[in-house]
Amino acid sequence: MKYKIFDYGVPGRKPFVENYEGSSATGPKIDADCYPKRPLVCLNSLPDSPNGACVAGKAGSVWLLKYSVFKNGKWAEAEALSEPDYSAASKDGRFRYLMSHGVAVTFVKYDISSFAVSLTALEKLKIRLEFMPLFPDYAEMKLQMNTVIASAPEHAVIIGTERRAENFIIHEGRYDVTFDNKARREWAALTVFGSRSKGTYDIGMDKVIYEVALNKGSSKLTAFVRVGTEDSVKEVPSEEELIRGIGNAELEYTALKAVGTGNLAGKIGEIYSGIYSHRAYDALRMGISYYPDKNAADAALTAE
Repeated sequence: MKYKIFDYGVPGRKPFVENYEGSSATGPKIDADCYPKRPLVCLNSLPDSPNGACVAGKAGSVWLLKYSVFKNGKWAEAEALSEPDYSAASKDGRFRYLMSHGVAVTFVKYDISSFAVSLTALEKLKIRLEFMPLFPDYAEMKLQMNTVIASAPEHAVIIGTERRAENFIIHEGRYDVTFDNKARREWAALTVFGSRSKGTYDIGMDKVIYEVALNKGSSKLTAFVRVGTEDSVKEVPSEEELIRGIGNAELEYTALKAVGTGNLAGKIGEIYSGIYSHRAYDALRMGISYYPDKNAADAALTAE
């Protein structure tokens, strides 16, 4: 067991208002409060990975699926995809849509422990999917047909205490706890459907990379990720069911999105989508937090 310390703003530690990171083999007692009370899907992953989604399991493991696009001789990854041509997201966190670099991407929460992703190429290009554990950062992975089965040891977080200082929050007693391979395990799975083009899998120690070429004759790719027990992650909906569910989520978002008239209210849908598109999984709180977006609301208000 390894305790990694994530205190912030604690007097006597330099620099004063930076994260303090240290580690120890011992620490506070681990109990039920150190794990998520239920699985959690976040259709953004982390602030520096807007091109992905993640799911956290009851044993604390967190799994990421992200995409990249190969176009004009280079891979467009997180930074290039962070400012899409168009984006939309629902208030309840069940739907998120991006269009960028010739690809339309839809993320949909399927249920409490799984999500689906649809990628549609608008031109000839190559797509890369990367499936990996975020917490802990290591796992065992194997390929069975078109499904990657992965498992990792449990992962715990001690949230600690927070108190307000003059212009920031002080965090004390906050730990990220990792376990060795003898600890109880949690499973996750990625299943890829769709493209007539044959994709390739590269399975590493802590990551699986899937690459496929898409074009007009084979333009769509659908992926499904679930976290749970060894048996439950093998329960995968059919491709037809996933496509139907993604389509229904798009229709529901269109029907329920906020609309208005006038200089300000006419932009309300874009403003809300900009805000909701900037949620990310906060591992040290075991929940979803908003992260700063410098341009979302301003861009919506000033668009011609």
